[in-house]
Amino acid sequence: MKTLLALVPAAMTLTGCLCGAYEGQDDQVLRTANGDAMQLCSNGGFAVMMANGTLIEGHLSDEGGLIAGSNGDTGARAFSMITEADGSRTSPELGAGWTTVTLDQVELDHAHVQCADLETRAWWPTSGTYLPTDTAFSRQVGAVTEEILLCANGLALIPTPGDTYVDTSSYFASAGKISVHASSIEGIYTAAGTLTPTPTAGETPSVWTRIPVAQMTRGLRCSP
Repeated sequence: MKTLLALVPAAMTLTGCLCGAYEGQDDQVLRTANGDAMQLCSNGGFAVMMANGTLIEGHLSDEGGLIAGSNGDTGARAFSMITEADGSRTSPELGAGWTTVTLDQVELDHAHVQCADLETRAWWPTSGTYLPTDTAFSRQVGAVTEEILLCANGLALIPTPGDTYVDTSSYFASAGKISVHASSIEGIYTAAGTLTPTPTAGETPSVWTRIPVAQMTRGLRCSP
């Protein structure tokens, strides 16, 4: 259903028989004055249609009042959003002026069909917890090139520079925030393809850059 967010106007003009309960009562619809539209779904997904025709779909996360979403296809952070004093919402990636649209139960039930449609995407089963595809990053720390391979099955493979040893760990990805267990690697995977570690006091962390998996040294790959 890639016509997805002709969203608010379509939801308000659909007619016909509704069978069953009003499933969309916990979904939220937002829009801006310039025609951008967003649906925050009770199943943990979201869909955004910008006025320029850009469609973004993925998973949601609520990080202590900061709503964030990951791109379903890549797992990178698609947006984050805070609530302003006037009740509107602002996103560094998607702009300001997002306000809640009040829909009745019938309209929400129709709109909920679009939320349910997200569950048919190939990325839906894993991209709320892991990255939907095997993803490699590298960074330069002094004269040393460090690498990490984050697998779609939740494994993190970290080759030790200078020898043949590979650390095997696990990781968690939520709305583009990546945490690798048993390591100090934690940060935001951005739409630009960087993994920016959470800084610690007095340090300027080296940024990881996404690279093709085929460029991993020693031919390191994730298991099928």
